[in-house]
Amino acid sequence: MIKQARALVYGIFGLIVAIICIRLFLQFLPINHSVPFVRFWLHFSDIFVGPWDEIFPSIKFEKSIIEIYSIIAAFCYIIFALIIERSFSSFKHSSSRDILVALIDAMFKFIEFLLISRFLFRLFQASISSSIVRFVYALSSIIYQPFSGIIKDIEVMDGTIIELSTIIILVIVIIMDIAAENFFDIVLPPVKDSNNK
Repeated sequence: MIKQARALVYGIFGLIVAIICIRLFLQFLPINHSVPFVRFWLHFSDIFVGPWDEIFPSIKFEKSIIEIYSIIAAFCYIIFALIIERSFSSFKHSSSRDILVALIDAMFKFIEFLLISRFLFRLFQASISSSIVRFVYALSSIIYQPFSGIIKDIEVMDGTIIELSTIIILVIVIIMDIAAENFFDIVLPPVKDSNNK
């Protein structure tokens, strides 16, 4: 059952990434965008890249377009698939201890992903008009807010900000992730397989 769920997750997210890759290919080629198939594909794929729209400006030269936000969307879908797969794989373990450890590890990985996304969005001046940027800022602020102002951020140039508070939080979360794994290994040691004696 778990194997089928994992295959379904990879299948769905793989299809989404393939749809985005075809979009990128069509945008990159100097083709006629008024052709019905091209119009259909670009509108259809908007469903999957829409939340990332306007995160960063597209790169345009002559008749070709490189949509940075579509590349980021594809990358995020791959990360989402890995996080969801990690959560599903926790249920394949036989003991409730292994399930708990895997779920807590998946939670830490999700928080780390949020904080890294926040840091990169601030560093590369992601547009706040993008819904995914607003979502990441809102969700990560739950973790970020208690540490806000712990250290002064560095403004490099043209509004580029190195959010040092986020780096500190990320280091703390990674340390807590490692500590949680070690804690469970000490308090609830894994059951040794009797066949390995």
